[in-house]
Amino acid sequence: MKNSPLRVAIVDDNHSYREGLVFMLQLSEDFECVGEYYSGHEFLRELPRTQPQVVLMDIEMPQMDGITCTQKIKALAAFAHVQVIVLSVLEDNHKILEAIVAGASGYLLKGEKPENILNAIEQVHQGGSFMSAEIARKVLFMVRVSNQSPKEKIELNERETQVLNGLVEGLSYKMIGDKYAIAIDTVRGYIKRIYEKLQVHSRSEAVAKALKNKLV
Repeated sequence: MKNSPLRVAIVDDNHSYREGLVFMLQLSEDFECVGEYYSGHEFLRELPRTQPQVVLMDIEMPQMDGITCTQKIKALAAFAHVQVIVLSVLEDNHKILEAIVAGASGYLLKGEKPENILNAIEQVHQGGSFMSAEIARKVLFMVRVSNQSPKEKIELNERETQVLNGLVEGLSYKMIGDKYAIAIDTVRGYIKRIYEKLQVHSRSEAVAKALKNKLV
C-alpha cells in the first residue's frame, strides 16, 4: 500500500520563490503542499487547519522572522512534532545558531537544488537533519573554534544554570517557567542576569557561550 504524501507548508514573503517551491512539490506524488503563506502570522493562524508535517520557512520576513515563527511552533505542544527547514540567502553564523536553537531540523541556502530540498524534507520527517554543504562546513568550523578557544571563568548559581539550560534546549520563557515552577517574570530576571554574567545581548550569543564554556 502506497504511503500518503508528506504534508508540506511553505512560509516565504517572496512570491516568485514561494511559487517555485509549490511547483517543485506538485511535480512529485510523494509530497503535498497544504498551504503557502507570505508571513509567519498567516501561517500560525492556519496551522491547526493545515496540519503540515514539514515546513519550509524563510528566515528573513517582515513582522515575524522565521526563527521566531519556528520558536512559536515548537512552543505549541500539539505541533511540537512539526519539522522546520529554514531557507536563507545568508550564511550568517549567528542566524545558523539561532535557527538550530529555535528547533529547526534543517538549514538550506535558497540556491539549493530542488532534489536536495526534497531530500531534506524526507530526512527531517524521518527524524534526521539536513544542511546545505556550505552551512554544514560553517557549523563544523564553529564547533572546532569553540573547542579550541580558552574557556572563560563564569560563575552561575544553580537556578541560573537551569534557566540557561532551558535556553540551550530551545524552550520558550513560559516553558522554562513551567519546567522549573517559576513565574515568567522571574525567568526574565534570571535571563537578564545570565546575559550580564556572560556579557552577551541575545539568546544565540548566550547559547554559543554556554556551549563553548561547557556551562550546561
